[in-house]
Amino acid sequence: MSTFIYSAWFSNSDTAPDDQDREWIACIGIDAETMDEAREWGDVLAAGYVERQASESFMRSSIEVPEGNEGLADLATLPRVVVGEVPSDEVIGW
Repeated sequence: MSTFIYSAWFSNSDTAPDDQDREWIACIGIDAETMDEAREWGDVLAAGYVERQASESFMRSSIEVPEGNEGLADLATLPRVVVGEVPSDEVIGW
């Protein structure tokens, strides 16, 4: 199993169109067998979040492999989940 960095972009319709916080990104580490599996699970978690938050919409996602010391340092600061785990929004940080 490997850890991947999953990023999801959201948009909050309760904010003004020119508000810098209208669009925002959330990043988490996902432990999975493959990059595709990690992205699919991240998208499931993101979709669940927007179902619970009427003002939020899910725009897109990306997945990457942490590389080198910088990537590993980034990963150390992120919330982490395992594929199949459904943590609370507070644990994920969104």
